[in-house]
Amino acid sequence: MPNRREPITSDMIEFILAKAKTTHEDSLVAALADWFVLGEYTGARLSEWAQTLAHTQRGQIGCNNIDNSSKAFILEDFQFEGSRCKRLCNAPNHTLNPHEVHGVRICWCYQKNGDNGQKILYTRNTANTTCCAVRAALSIRKRAQRLKIKSGNPLAMYRDKKGQVSYIHNKDIDDTLRSTAKTVYNISKEEELSRWSAHSIRVGAAVTMHIAGANAEEIKICLRWRSNTFMFYLRDVPALASKHNHIIHQANADDS
Repeated sequence: MPNRREPITSDMIEFILAKAKTTHEDSLVAALADWFVLGEYTGARLSEWAQTLAHTQRGQIGCNNIDNSSKAFILEDFQFEGSRCKRLCNAPNHTLNPHEVHGVRICWCYQKNGDNGQKILYTRNTANTTCCAVRAALSIRKRAQRLKIKSGNPLAMYRDKKGQVSYIHNKDIDDTLRSTAKTVYNISKEEELSRWSAHSIRVGAAVTMHIAGANAEEIKICLRWRSNTFMFYLRDVPALASKHNHIIHQANADDS
């Protein structure tokens, strides 16, 4: 499969998070760091959170054919919750206390699988507070407030070096992932680097759950698949080799 996409990995995300700390909080790298962390949990498709270069060049956004609303997440798609699933104020100008936020319930208004309006809850990762869906979602919300993104407009935006506010598009994502893979994995061939793209986020989410031991039903439910087609996304990665070693060791150890 020559066009088979490579997954974004935890090492790549950690590299981008570290790089984001060296830039201003609304830069492209900082914005992508948040979306990549959230993508590790959601397995979001490009159209569900960002734009295409073609749309941005025309001054447009990707819209749904049903009601002409944004395909990509808007502020209203993020419902923040406190303890015991208590809904917190989601008004655009309302400041949330991060310590009161225990989860974020994301609404997938339109999906490829037809489950329109599906809502999925993501809770705090207390073991890894940096790579946490709730932290990333709160950061995205705060950025939207700073950039004064209007209600109904896509959230995935950033401020460039000239101070202009722009939508994140597929080329921004592709270039960032490829430069990151080049540095993290010492890859120099353009053909290999081209296998990282915006779709690597969805691939990476599936691979991460698989190597962590999630079963097929868990992967399908968490990442919004109706069939086992996610298995085409699974990859030969070092973590699987380590798990394989452990399985063989246990089998040998139990031999009588």
